[in-house]
Amino acid sequence: MNTEMVDPRDLINITAYEAFRLALKVSGKTEAEVREEMGYSESHCHRVFSVEEYYTSYEKIPKLCKFLDNNIIILWLIVQADKDMHQPIYHEMDCPELLKEAAELLKETSDVGKEVGATIEDNEIKLTEIRRVIREVCEVVAKGICMLGKLRMHERFLSLKVKKSKA
Repeated sequence: MNTEMVDPRDLINITAYEAFRLALKVSGKTEAEVREEMGYSESHCHRVFSVEEYYTSYEKIPKLCKFLDNNIIILWLIVQADKDMHQPIYHEMDCPELLKEAAELLKETSDVGKEVGATIEDNEIKLTEIRRVIREVCEVVAKGICMLGKLRMHERFLSLKVKKSKA
């Protein structure tokens, strides 16, 4: 099972929907493949991966994670249960920090492009080359999750600020 690309601390501030979609995206599998493997109906599978608060039964989560070849959903559940112990001290995000986060994500994405370019240069994909591409994609995913968590935390901060100003 692929567990190296996600730091559980980065899952603290993402939603269940984002965790399920992330697990699906990281796996490279489609909803149709999940539906077939898990024995879900089309509507059930779509609901599991939608923004609707509708999830698969807890007994099926380990099988789903095994099929997706990652434990992102389980890690998300664990950090949500232990949230108070792991919650980082929040500081308000400013424009330069947002720009820095975006630049770091774009740099990682650019690194993927460079590795893909080097991989296809001789019109042949070698095992070592594809592993370098995978490693770079994992870096993009990890950076993206981290950024998403920071954005969600700031979104909650701004939401509370708006609520307090209306009170």
